[in-house]
Amino acid sequence: MNLLNPDDSYPAVQAPLITFVSASGGVGKSTIALVMAALTARSGIDTALVEGDLQFGDYRLWLGLDSELPGMGDSADTTGVCIEDRLTLCLSPRLPEQSFELEEKAAESVKQARRSHELVICDTSSYWTGFTAELVTSSDIVCLVMDYRPASISSAVRANSLLNRLGVPDIRRVFIYNRWAPRTSVTVNRVQETLNVPEVYVINEGKAVVNELMSCGAYGELLESENSFIHGVNKVLVDVLPRVGHLYVPEPRGRRKRRAW
Repeated sequence: MNLLNPDDSYPAVQAPLITFVSASGGVGKSTIALVMAALTARSGIDTALVEGDLQFGDYRLWLGLDSELPGMGDSADTTGVCIEDRLTLCLSPRLPEQSFELEEKAAESVKQARRSHELVICDTSSYWTGFTAELVTSSDIVCLVMDYRPASISSAVRANSLLNRLGVPDIRRVFIYNRWAPRTSVTVNRVQETLNVPEVYVINEGKAVVNELMSCGAYGELLESENSFIHGVNKVLVDVLPRVGHLYVPEPRGRRKRRAW
């Protein structure tokens, strides 16, 4: 059963869906998805962020939200929580053991978000399920994220092969090499050659600042910073969003208005 394709009760026009996937944990995929959603919202695009890691999503912690706040499938309301202007968050279920039984309700949340927003960004778990497959086959863009670890890159090769078998067109795939630093032994060219793809986007490591701010729920400070990680995410947005019908212009650095979280 296709969980995400609209049936007769849903309009044919839907907001673009960008899904982040990885084949190994700890590559920074969820951080990129959250930061990207916040940046698009601040640029004026009405954005929904879906926490598609249905078992162990971290957004409640990162945003300092109540741990008992209902997630997808926990209640009849699947519209999500507004966390700032133009940004709605659809949280994962509160209990990990609910994840498989609530996949259809999570898919319903994605459909609702696509009907009510201008852009939907979905995070996922590194453990792929039927829900993951439905997401990537229904997405306008699939971002495959990896880092400098050889095991991460090897897993990305296998994940890319799986995207082939799922029928995801090459034109819809975006490859992101996260946490690059001059000291890393794996070059961008080597990653491109290993994946056999024409382009790989690079997001710099961002040093300890990224981890520190995310872990204490102060990622708003990260968005306001000059951190190289933010520059890398902006580069991806500038190039990728026009593919789905949105023009993205980064806010000038140093002119951002602080927002209360």
